[in-house]
Amino acid sequence: MNLFTAMLRSGSGLLGSTLLLLSAGAQAHMPYLLPNVFDLNTRNHVSIIASFTDALFVPDIAMKSDAYAVITPSGERQPITQIQYLKDLATFEVATREPGVYRITSGERLGRKARMWQQPDGVWKFVDEREPAPSHVKVVDVQSVTTADVYVTRGKANRTALAANGKGVELTLQTLPHEIVAKQAAKAELLFEGKALADVNVDFYRGSLEGMNAKPVLTARSDAQGKIAFTLPDTGTYLALIRHRTESPAGAETAWRSYSYTLTFAVVE
Repeated sequence: MNLFTAMLRSGSGLLGSTLLLLSAGAQAHMPYLLPNVFDLNTRNHVSIIASFTDALFVPDIAMKSDAYAVITPSGERQPITQIQYLKDLATFEVATREPGVYRITSGERLGRKARMWQQPDGVWKFVDEREPAPSHVKVVDVQSVTTADVYVTRGKANRTALAANGKGVELTLQTLPHEIVAKQAAKAELLFEGKALADVNVDFYRGSLEGMNAKPVLTARSDAQGKIAFTLPDTGTYLALIRHRTESPAGAETAWRSYSYTLTFAVVE
């Protein structure tokens, strides 16, 4: 049984975990997409799980989106509309008829609104009725924006679907997805609205069915050009997580936005 199958079987039996997450606050959830296979070989479709979680990759809350899409190896963006929503996860299939790399994405999702304040060390905290913000700090209204991506490859890889779309936070791989190897350096570029996003952490988590609030196995920080290099210790299924908070564009519903972006990928031998 692979990780994808295990998640499907476990998703409906996580009431205790879900209650704990709800009591802790939904802001800690990570969005993710998980395929049943990364290397498609000659398969003409791939199946995807989409959910929010605090215990990678255990589904907790189904990820609803009107912007699900696939970018094909030829660069065409095709909407995904045939989606089954369960309580803990969403699931759908994507056709993969041509060879190359496919980018499957949730698209940008506007989410919950909250109030936040920034500590002297730069860390942001949500305003909690049980722990009011200090009187001397500035509290701002924030809306969450989440995006989850995953790449799958059929046959000979190409780079077309790896191109940045210039919207929100993106981690664009410089190393081809199927060439990310354990104990070898891989490269990527962190962008925001198509421009380099400097001095921001990228946390790498390894997927499992174990425990809550697992710590990242590696944290890399983007340089002045937004570039990162990362070396992961073992094979397996990983998720890269970026959180970035900044002032909203003109016309937004809140003064600030809190971006969460994830990329799911496999590390091979």
